[in-house]
Amino acid sequence: VSRVVLHHLLLADAATRRDLSDPQTVNDVVADVADVDTLRLLYLVSVADARATGPMVWSPWKASLMRSVFMRVADVMEPGAETPRESLAEALAAATDAPVGDVLDLIDSMGSGYLAAHTNEETAAHLAVMSRLGERPAAVASEGNVVTVVAPDHTGLLGEVAGVFAVHNISIHEAKLWTRPDGIALDTFSVSDVRSGTTVDPQRWDVILGDLEAAAGGELDLDALVTAKRSDYRRAIVARSVEVAAPPDPSQRYTVIEVRCADQPGALFTIVGALYRAGLDIQVARIETMGTMVRDTFFVRDGSGQPIRDVARLAQLTAAIRADLRTRL
Repeated sequence: VSRVVLHHLLLADAATRRDLSDPQTVNDVVADVADVDTLRLLYLVSVADARATGPMVWSPWKASLMRSVFMRVADVMEPGAETPRESLAEALAAATDAPVGDVLDLIDSMGSGYLAAHTNEETAAHLAVMSRLGERPAAVASEGNVVTVVAPDHTGLLGEVAGVFAVHNISIHEAKLWTRPDGIALDTFSVSDVRSGTTVDPQRWDVILGDLEAAAGGELDLDALVTAKRSDYRRAIVARSVEVAAPPDPSQRYTVIEVRCADQPGALFTIVGALYRAGLDIQVARIETMGTMVRDTFFVRDGSGQPIRDVARLAQLTAAIRADLRTRL
């Protein structure tokens, strides 16, 4: 019991502030939990604690993340967990409309973290979206609260998606970003309706997906649209403080940038823009709303594809991002 009390925030922090596709995240939780019985008790206590805090902290999105952490840690701690090879076999069976070679190319090109981050059904859906890209600026699809965007990778792609979603009153809770060696980006987003806090009405998606394609093609002035959307809410925004930090990344694979600011339309769009202007390449994004504030965590690398380790450079970087955001939010 004392171990559970000591680590009662362990699963929540892993779910919202770590890269779940990184095996080190699971390994770190395993090291702290020690056994499956403790894991089960810790999961129950963590869920109860989050639910008791209130609806601003507990949401369907956070519930799914906590469940995902629990299942992945349990798979490691208990014998008989499904192997990547078995997962691949199921993915091939599920993707009945795709050649086997295409499935293998997708998984091989995305790296080892891809299978850990997506289910077999999601892999099949990704293949279907990719097959529609052709000469279009982007191919997009939605399934429940998950949106998939396939487009030629370029600086600002995540910002374009964030801008379109802001204009349409859609919150992004998580972004998984992948790029094939041929430069095609495969980005998935877990989203919800800002006003209802639940799944976006399916009837809205045709217009939203059309705007995503238009944004990827450079046909929308997102700066103007997001500014107009934000002005509608400006009076309701009280807290203006912006905090930028660079907590350590236990996996040593990325530099972690954490931004806290007032929740407002276009916040993610503006934050992503600041990171791009600082010369950072975003690999993974975790988006969390807590009442009137947001805490967004980005796993980034510099322009050469390397994490930033120099302390002085990192301090300058976070200061520059903070100054940039304070003039825009």
